Amino acid sequence: MNTYHTFVTVVKLGSFSAAAKKLHRSPSAISKKISLLEQKLNVQLFDRTTRTLVITEAGKLYYERCQDISQRIINAESELKSFSGEPSGVLKVTWPNAVSTSNVVKILAEFAEIYPDIKVEVNVTNDNINLIDESIDFAFRMAPLVDSAMVAIELFRVTPVICATPDFVKKYGMPSNMQALAKMPLLLLNYANLIQKFWKSLPGMKGLNIEEHHRVNDINAIYSMAKQGMGATFIFRHTVEKELAEGKLVDLMPELKLPDLPVYLMYHKFNYTPKKMRVFIDFFKQKYSSMN
Repeated sequence: MNTYHTFVTVVKLGSFSAAAKKLHRSPSAISKKISLLEQKLNVQLFDRTTRTLVITEAGKLYYERCQDISQRIINAESELKSFSGEPSGVLKVTWPNAVSTSNVVKILAEFAEIYPDIKVEVNVTNDNINLIDESIDFAFRMAPLVDSAMVAIELFRVTPVICATPDFVKKYGMPSNMQALAKMPLLLLNYANLIQKFWKSLPGMKGLNIEEHHRVNDINAIYSMAKQGMGATFIFRHTVEKELAEGKLVDLMPELKLPDLPVYLMYHKFNYTPKKMRVFIDFFKQKYSSMN
């Protein structure tokens, strides 16, 4: 049980019991480890009460240093393991809901077939979570963050479509322009400023009042609500390709060329990249380069 990793885990999870569960140890073993560390450093890292565990200023300073040390040890261990056998271990990945219906999942399944000793832990969230703080290896995102420590590889682009059910069209008609569309009931994705900026960037939609329309933070929910005729919506074409082909949904603006949105594979730069991460990066780059 590495001391640096133990300390970092306690800080991240906020308690000895949570860290013990994560590290498969007893809370008393974790507490003893931290106490020995404090004795060695001759400094108090946590303020303890019966109910709370609060990191001290000294603990915060030590945590900043330990994060890097812990990651370097993990990388070194991975490097040594990669000398023999196939790449193995767990890859932690995050992506927004919109990616769940894209071909990323199909390619991920192919990757898992080729590398059965690599297990994937996927966190589906629309939040731009910090990869280092959450110990996540890769993120698929629709807009790269401005961070010099991050690598962003554009894999593919998704095409938006504005659609509704045939019954909705019978009731409200086909919009002749964007101003007419803005007056119809709309279902708007509101989990990302990117989407809101997209709507307002369209000709005639600058004055769109988002408060006057249904707002949803999940693309799967907006997909279901659109199929029930609750409103016209902006959604990605790959999500509704089947419904458009079958006539269950109608493209309301077929003549309008909507701008594609890029999807990036993102990860942090490290001096050493474990083998399991290298094969993941190479696999996705190769797959999408052959598709483009």
